[in-house]
Amino acid sequence: MEIPMTAKPMFAARHSAHVEFLSGDDVFAAETLAFDVKAGENAEAAAATAAEASHYYDDRVPDLRYRLQLNPDETSSEPGEKPVCKSCGADRISRDACVRWDIKNQSWELSGIYDSVTCDFCGAESDSLASWIPVDRETATERFVREVAARLGRPELAGDPHFEEVVLGHFVAASFDEALAAWSAAEARNR
Repeated sequence: MEIPMTAKPMFAARHSAHVEFLSGDDVFAAETLAFDVKAGENAEAAAATAAEASHYYDDRVPDLRYRLQLNPDETSSEPGEKPVCKSCGADRISRDACVRWDIKNQSWELSGIYDSVTCDFCGAESDSLASWIPVDRETATERFVREVAARLGRPELAGDPHFEEVVLGHFVAASFDEALAAWSAAEARNR
């Protein structure tokens, strides 16, 4: 049954926090949790709710408690933003995460997102690699594709996925000539 929305949904910003789970004074587990904070809500309260939903938060653990440390704003984004690599400017970066099998739900459930970010293009890796820019700002990869298409005298190629795939293989070296030659060779093979 679909329920019609009568009110505009509230914006929720994505945040993360490092959580250490303790038994007495001993840390027995630690993870980075991602969670949403709705407008007007307290980020620490949302982080506490996320920590208490973790599989590590188990009442069977003696003297159970946890410590939270909210991660800096750099790891979260506002609507209309995207992460880009601080090293090369590409917007194809990834973060590792951990999933665990939930027996009750019979599905894989996300249990944590790690701090480290990796760039798919230049291979850079760091906890602070992502820089957040407005979604409509052109990235270095988009500029490179557009420039190669313009040098070919065919600007319409800039939106073609196959063209992007061929050309972006030469992005890290930033060689327009190599990208032009690779596209010409790919076109010749497809004739």
